[in-house]
Amino acid sequence: MTPTEQKKKARGAGGRIDGKLQALRTTLRSSIWTRGLALLVVAIAVLACLSFGIDRAFRLSLTGRSIALGLYLCVLAWAGWKVLIRPALVVLSDSVLADILETRFPELRDSLRSAVSFLAEPRAANKGKELTALLKREVTKEAAKKIEKLKLSEVIDSKRVSEAGVLALCAACLLGLVVHYAGDSFDIWMRRQLLLAEADYEYEAELRLLGLENGEYTVPRGDTLRIAAETSPGKKTPLLVSIRFDYRSGESRQYMERSGGKDGPGRFEYEHPSVTEDFFFQLKEEGRGFFSNYHSPRYKVRVLERPEVEQLVITNKAPPYTGLGTGETRGDIGELAVPVGSELSVKGLSTKPLERAVLVTEGQEFVLKPSPDKPRAFIGTWTPKLGGTCLIRLEDTEGVPPERPFQFSVHMVEDRPPVVQASPTGIGQMITAQARIPLVLKARDDYGIDSMHLRWTLQDAEGSENAAEEPLELPGVPTRKPLAAETEWNIARLKIEPEKRLNLQVGAADNDAISGSKRGYSGIMSFLVVTPEKLGEEFLRRELEQRRILERMIAQERIIRDQAYSMVDDTWSKPGEISREDLRKMQEMSRSERQHARQLESIASAIEHILLEMENNKIGEADDLRRLAKLIIEPLRNLAGVALPQIIEKLGSIRELPDERSRIASGLELGRSIDAKIQEMETILVQMQRLEGFTEIVKHLRAIIRTQTESASATREAYRSLIDDIFEDDLFEEDKGEENK
Repeated sequence: MTPTEQKKKARGAGGRIDGKLQALRTTLRSSIWTRGLALLVVAIAVLACLSFGIDRAFRLSLTGRSIALGLYLCVLAWAGWKVLIRPALVVLSDSVLADILETRFPELRDSLRSAVSFLAEPRAANKGKELTALLKREVTKEAAKKIEKLKLSEVIDSKRVSEAGVLALCAACLLGLVVHYAGDSFDIWMRRQLLLAEADYEYEAELRLLGLENGEYTVPRGDTLRIAAETSPGKKTPLLVSIRFDYRSGESRQYMERSGGKDGPGRFEYEHPSVTEDFFFQLKEEGRGFFSNYHSPRYKVRVLERPEVEQLVITNKAPPYTGLGTGETRGDIGELAVPVGSELSVKGLSTKPLERAVLVTEGQEFVLKPSPDKPRAFIGTWTPKLGGTCLIRLEDTEGVPPERPFQFSVHMVEDRPPVVQASPTGIGQMITAQARIPLVLKARDDYGIDSMHLRWTLQDAEGSENAAEEPLELPGVPTRKPLAAETEWNIARLKIEPEKRLNLQVGAADNDAISGSKRGYSGIMSFLVVTPEKLGEEFLRRELEQRRILERMIAQERIIRDQAYSMVDDTWSKPGEISREDLRKMQEMSRSERQHARQLESIASAIEHILLEMENNKIGEADDLRRLAKLIIEPLRNLAGVALPQIIEKLGSIRELPDERSRIASGLELGRSIDAKIQEMETILVQMQRLEGFTEIVKHLRAIIRTQTESASATREAYRSLIDDIFEDDLFEEDKGEENK
């Protein structure tokens, strides 16, 4: 065989290999497209069924369907790329096909890979190398012989291709069954999902909600929502209807109650208690199967806020006579106390724009006008008569009633009569017909005192006379402030007979300009009018009581003096510390001295009060009474305020002394101080005894009484002569005491 024939034969072997590889390439491309298209059909069928089921079950909105369609197209594009486009774009070169055949048929033993490689070499590469070229041709021939014996169909995974075809057929059948079973619903789905048309599914049983406004329910916050539905005309009545609520916090499902013929056989109701937040709900029929069950659209429940009073200011314009002016009360009013005759203005702010607002009080309604510029504001004015509960009722522009009206109360404060306190001072309950009565007055009123006056009655065993009044002129009246004053009232001009009782009251009148001036009175001050002789006997009795107390104190002071000297001898003269028992005795002595100081002050006050009563009852001259007070009252107060505190201080200092010598000296000084105090008390007692503790004064009174029938000048001369005798005796005693010293 010539070389030319050998080359032709070799080229024939390569041509056979190329033909086989081209056939394999075509077969592979066909299987890829067949399997890819089958899987794509499966994906389309599955997505169509899934989309139909979801849309049929949940009746997606236009936005939901648009989003779902985008997702479906993305999934379909991904599946087409995965199972069809990407495999179809794979380059099936001769070397790749050779590798596939070598892998599938190991008996080729790489001869096909070598032959494909040799055939791909350019012809010029074998020039001058006959042996090499001959070997390559032999390998190519061998590969051609082997490949002709192979069944290229075995390279294709027929099982996977067949499975894909079967899946595609099943998916198509499933889709066909769904289309057949769903009927018009599938056509509606295609228009809804593919064309995004506003079409809706039809159900055998279908409900329509009652009371919807713009596709939603509105309910005031906190109210119970009543959801009612009835069978749509021409549709079957569902056997069981559930209602699914979708809250922000989660979901819940309840069942609607069938009315049972009360309002119609196809009526269902449910009450949702206390709605406090926005939510969605959907009605669903149960018991007919997934695609046959009625699924309503999702309905929204919107909570409407109730109008409430956010801010409130009440202005109280009091009557001018009160002097209170205008005041404001803000916030939580509670109870508002206002004077009678006040004018009240209310200014408030609501949480929502208002249609109208009213104030309900005393059985009447007062319109509170909303402000044109501020629809949330409201204002109004009224004058309360009786007071009581006030209710502010708001009506907003949405027609939502408030949970409860804003409530406060108005308490009408009546202008009360003035409060008057009066008490006599420097005079007792027994007075003479010539007495002057000193009065300490206190008066107050809600808004002002206009005038003061005295009211009195005379009473005896036969009864009471008619009350008499007279104005009481006081500086600073009229006044709006509380009044505190002192005044005197002379009763001599009344010429009251003895043994009559004078009942006295102090009154005050206010400035009430609404219901008229009102008067208030103090408590009754009762005085028995007696003769000077009887009053003198009362003074004598009271003086004798004080003199007995002073005598007992002198006796006790002597005991304290003896105890002091005894302690000088028995205790303070001993070295060392004072025993606890002796300290206790010293403390008892100090307590006794403090008690005596209080008693001396009490005696001085009692005698001073007697002298003051004498002066106010015009028994004796004022100068003479002051001279008498100087003889007794001042020494008593000097003892109580100076001498006794010094003795107490000395007793306290003795316990602190370090040695017995200093204690003896202080003890002796203490004894002398107590002796001096006893002498002063005895001097005072002598004065009281010589005067008979005002017995002499009583005698003077008796003398005056005996001479009442005489002229006034003679009476005064007799009284002056007796008083001069007393003071001369006092001076004589003082001179005698100085001579003895």
